[in-house]
Amino acid sequence: MRFRCGIDNPDLEGKLRGLTVRLVSSSTGFSLDGRPSYEKIAGICHLKGLLAPEHGYFGSSDAGEDVDSFIDPVSGLEVRSLYSSKSQDIPDSAFSDIDAVVYDIQDVGVRCYTYISTLLLLLKKASQLHKAVIVLDRPNPLGRMLDGPVLEGGFESFVGCYSLPLRYGLTPGEFALLAKKELGLACELEIVRCLDWDPSLLFSDYQRAWVMSSPAIPGFENALSYSGFCLLEAANLSEGRGTGRPFLLFGAPWIDARKLTEKLNSKSLGVLFCPAWFTPSASKFKDIPCQGSQILIEDQHAFSGVKACLETLRTVRDMYPQFTLLDEGKKLHRLLGGPWGLDDELPSSYDYDRRRQEALLY
Repeated sequence: MRFRCGIDNPDLEGKLRGLTVRLVSSSTGFSLDGRPSYEKIAGICHLKGLLAPEHGYFGSSDAGEDVDSFIDPVSGLEVRSLYSSKSQDIPDSAFSDIDAVVYDIQDVGVRCYTYISTLLLLLKKASQLHKAVIVLDRPNPLGRMLDGPVLEGGFESFVGCYSLPLRYGLTPGEFALLAKKELGLACELEIVRCLDWDPSLLFSDYQRAWVMSSPAIPGFENALSYSGFCLLEAANLSEGRGTGRPFLLFGAPWIDARKLTEKLNSKSLGVLFCPAWFTPSASKFKDIPCQGSQILIEDQHAFSGVKACLETLRTVRDMYPQFTLLDEGKKLHRLLGGPWGLDDELPSSYDYDRRRQEALLY
């Protein structure tokens, strides 16, 4: 089974011909023949330069790492970084001397993954400056399934930019349509659609190789687990950064791997936990031996990670007095998108499911 992204849609040429544009992209932006998206776009219209989100144009920078602007030695194009740990605002200069910004990035379909935050900021800036945004759509690798609470007003941040569930079930183009309509944005918005994509399927159902979208999401299984186990980042636990299994591995120096895994598997959380011993080379507990569990997702289509991760965090808390939530629980609030703690009942995403219907393209 094959699908085509917006970059491979024959309508692309008609949308871009005669325009001067900048391209927001990363290493995930490429066409079916393996060419970087900028090559194809430069052959259609005047490409002034590239704009890079968090993790940089090559997708190799860690979360929160500042990325400098540079001249790409192969294309000769200026690559401007849109991300800084101090500010994520889009400068007016990103839209200077162009007709439109083109957006082509493979997202992972999780609210706290910041590529859609950059897309929303682009839409707002384009609305202020009366410029156009053209989204070359790509599939949501997690399909249409929703998981987690909808972000509440007052809890917006760069890792929670809009009133979406944690796993929100929209493509980048559909998200842009929803935000433009609900916020009343004045920018011109064009979506170059995917072709032959079935949103009831997961990325793993297609014969398509995953391209690492950031250092912590090297494969589809990492992205799927991240949709719930991203909440590990709110606690003093390694979430597997600095190992070969980020978000599929977690632990701490003070955990007994066998005891924890036995307890977790007794709870029937929809995943299989296996004892794990590892030493992260980066992030939390760098170079310190840890014990914990490896997450094995047995049924990818039935996987609901938020419930499983919250119960995992409660279990570790109840077993180990060394456990703590970071920033007095405020990081959990930012990731969940509201004032909820580990023991709170989370609200339904029913109203959001109704809201998103008008934005669906597939």
